[in-house]
Amino acid sequence: MGHDKEVLQDLARRKELAREGKYIPTLQDLLLGCPWYRDSQEADLAAYCDRLISRHMHFFEQLSKPLCSALEKIKADDEFILSEYVRVVINVLDEKGGEIATRRGGISLAEIALRLKLHLLYDGNNSYRADIVERLAGGWFRDLEELRPIYFFHMLGIMMNQPRFPRLLSPAKSIEFGGELHDTAARLDQLHHGKNTGGLDIGKLEPVTEEMFKLDGLIILKSLGGSTAIKSSEIVKDFEPLVNKPVKTILKPDNITMISDKLNLEFPHAIKITSAVLSAVKNSGDVLYIAPTILVGAAGSGKSEYAKRLFSLLGIPHAYYSCAGVRDSTFGGTSRQWSTSQPSFPVETIRQHLVANPGIILDEIEKSDSSAFNGRLTDTLLVFLERSTSRKYTDACLMSEIDLSHVLYIATANSLDGISIPLRDRCRILDFPTPSPDHTAVLAANIIAKIRLERDIGSIWLPDLDAVEIEAISEIWRGGSLRSLRRLVEGVLDARDAAEISMMN
Repeated sequence: MGHDKEVLQDLARRKELAREGKYIPTLQDLLLGCPWYRDSQEADLAAYCDRLISRHMHFFEQLSKPLCSALEKIKADDEFILSEYVRVVINVLDEKGGEIATRRGGISLAEIALRLKLHLLYDGNNSYRADIVERLAGGWFRDLEELRPIYFFHMLGIMMNQPRFPRLLSPAKSIEFGGELHDTAARLDQLHHGKNTGGLDIGKLEPVTEEMFKLDGLIILKSLGGSTAIKSSEIVKDFEPLVNKPVKTILKPDNITMISDKLNLEFPHAIKITSAVLSAVKNSGDVLYIAPTILVGAAGSGKSEYAKRLFSLLGIPHAYYSCAGVRDSTFGGTSRQWSTSQPSFPVETIRQHLVANPGIILDEIEKSDSSAFNGRLTDTLLVFLERSTSRKYTDACLMSEIDLSHVLYIATANSLDGISIPLRDRCRILDFPTPSPDHTAVLAANIIAKIRLERDIGSIWLPDLDAVEIEAISEIWRGGSLRSLRRLVEGVLDARDAAEISMMN
């Protein structure tokens, strides 16, 4: 018992050091409730990988070049594909096995991989949950009577009651996982030769039921501030559905292949873009997430339409924000001290759709005004595009913190000129191709389909273009802007109408 108390006291000291940024917690520390380094998951991941590189780079270089590259990327905090880099490291470590020899003994590569898996688990990716549960069942504390139940119940809290993790799972998955943890408790006792030496009575554990998981969403706003400020009653009325209540999340779809096929059919020139974006979606956690992305391409290449269609097919409610000419920082909201107060654009988008992870299309982001007189849009966006800061965004209108880390951003631009380096660094930049003449027939058919919807008529009244019409358009349109292609298609339709009228006369 005395030894147990010493361990707990030492853990309390390490917790404080970790919060202060003076200690990088071990996997064992984290599983016992120690916070991330500097109380930030992103800072912890970067610091941990930095330490691995500084201490063991020679070993890793001999082990795997891709592993070294991925560690460097994580250290640099390239968050837009951070989880992909983490998976690269995990896969190499799991495949290679073994340990790093040090003066204090060996460092298991499996141990390093498991610590990285815990990061992905906290982000809602349950691919590695079995590994964590297995470690829980194996336990480090078989000889510590007091710590064993503490260890179990802390993990139970992580997996079930943390604000982020359990609500990333559907109720069915949560119940399944709860049962898995229940079995783990029994396995812990079996490791003690069937004796409940840690004082954990399996028979008294509360059965796992769906009632435990009624919070099917994310709590992103715990309270509203400024009860005596201007417009307070109006703000309370508008945001009452969000305060301390689970907000629905859009989960990763099961039909990603079908979505890919539809996008490739509608945007045949952007197949590589679709592959890159949907690959990231496929590898994300249960809650659908796309890292901030800038689509850079020629005017009229279909960037904005692509972003809208992508969100629609993924089932993501979305809002459009035209950046051209914007010369202030109102995207980030305005103070409730003013009569014209309004919440930030992401907050308002969440309120309108009652979804924690809506999409926002930032159109023509490079065309926002560069003057800082009333605040720059590009500067305002920085806090929203980084998950570590958007997770605790203080909205001036709400006068309280709100978690905006699940909002999806896709920006469009004709070039990177006018986009600041800090903003570029926070986004994944994809070169959006220009349509070529090879795509004329498919794109023309897509345009005809859109015109049918706009005019609310069927294919009988507006049939597809025939081979002669396609050839005529191809003689003029040699690739490039979809707007000019649409004008040509509309010109062909006008010629059809004129010919029919002439025949009637």
